[in-house]
Amino acid sequence: MGKKNYMITVGVVDDEQIFCEMIKDILLQKFDDINIHTYNSVKQLDKDFDFILMDINMPDTDGIEYAKKNEDKKIIFVTCHDSRCREAFGPNIYGFIDKGNLEIELVENISKMIARIEKNRITVEFKTAREKIKIKISKIIYCTYLGDMNTAIIIENKQIVKKNKSFKEVLELLGDDFIRISRRTAINKNKISTISDKGIYLKGEKRLLNVSRRQRKIVLKAFFESFMND
Repeated sequence: MGKKNYMITVGVVDDEQIFCEMIKDILLQKFDDINIHTYNSVKQLDKDFDFILMDINMPDTDGIEYAKKNEDKKIIFVTCHDSRCREAFGPNIYGFIDKGNLEIELVENISKMIARIEKNRITVEFKTAREKIKIKISKIIYCTYLGDMNTAIIIENKQIVKKNKSFKEVLELLGDDFIRISRRTAINKNKISTISDKGIYLKGEKRLLNVSRRQRKIVLKAFFESFMND
């Protein structure tokens, strides 16, 4: 895999040490710049990880219960208990790996997870009237062109005004995750929460945003693609 300028830190939790070692060996062989820590119980976890690979059925802890109580932890389940996968869906669950097909599914899922992490770490720099501000692109909800080469960038409950650039230039800076919903407004397609006949709601934004008739098919397509990728 390609070199990165930072380490991805992964926790592996399985009460059977043989699976911890198998997972660790595969990851170290297939991925560069990855740091693996193995544990036989969630009670031993002692670090913050980019994500955790975890068994579901363990003697002292149920992996699903742990995930539901720790929604700030990104988790991929590695299990032979397919019957319990339906119970395990949640906002912090990023995949399921079958121990019977370990290497193929492990590499596939971890490749997607690392790509997601890298994407979320990409930042863009904005110059305001007073200072330069670096922001993770993944944190931006939407942007609106105000006119006179000024664009409002909405990040959660904060607004930054980017000056002296056309709307087209701002969108080029933000990249492919941003799509127009009208002539003056573009959204982060990964932030789409709900689509209705009246417009769309975005994660982190309470206000309904109108979608032009021309852009509606593009927005619907982006929403379903984002949903499938999750």
